[in-house]
Amino acid sequence: MKKLLIIVPILLLSAVWLGRILTEPTYGGHHDRKNGGYHFHNSGTVNKSSPKVIDKIAAEGAMPYTPTRSEWLTMLLNSTFNTDYKNHKISYYTDSKNTITVLCVYHADVDFLFMNDRVQDAKKRIEGHAKRYGWDSWVKIEVKYSRLKQ
Repeated sequence: MKKLLIIVPILLLSAVWLGRILTEPTYGGHHDRKNGGYHFHNSGTVNKSSPKVIDKIAAEGAMPYTPTRSEWLTMLLNSTFNTDYKNHKISYYTDSKNTITVLCVYHADVDFLFMNDRVQDAKKRIEGHAKRYGWDSWVKIEVKYSRLKQ
């Protein structure tokens, strides 16, 4: 009888543990019934060799991504202040941690005074947004010009 009191709980715990292992997919996650969606136990990495991946989780484009502050600021600027004038275009990008680059692409017949005024406006927009978010202490601004070949 004493052996039964020891063996039965061990078997029950083993069954629960084994059931958990067998029901959790090989790519490390499960459906989160409480919060909805899909939950990973391995920081979101996926075993792409598993055929279940396509059926069970969203496409790569729907995977969560947190942009850096400079990426976020660049996206904001491009979505709201991307300007396409008659002979030049201004856009923004970042390739470092703290620098936002104003890229001005222009044709040979551009009005340089007008273009440079627009570039200065773009720099002021960056400075204004950086100050609004409290990022003005680290945001650096760079300007690059590129002439289109005819």
